Amino acid sequence: VEPNQGRILVFSVEEHKVVLVAEKETKGAVYNLNSFGGKLLAGINNRIQLYRWAAREGSRELLPECSHHGNILALYVVTRGDFIV
Repeated sequence: VEPNQGRILVFSVEEHKVVLVAEKETKGAVYNLNSFGGKLLAGINNRIQLYRWAAREGSRELLPECSHHGNILALYVVTRGDFIV
């Protein structure tokens, strides 16, 4: 049985403190995260999801841009230039 919820937490370190930059609820377990062309690529259950950054009221937010659904869990995702492997 696949997990049905999860979340992505993005932090930064500012003046020796850890600060939460963005939080995104997901419909499944987040198995991996990669940077891809200035965006965030996530393997969530059997889906590869690409998020873009958006400014929102003095903070940043992750917005879904596109995704691909497969028949197997996206446990390992690697990027090579403009390619997702």
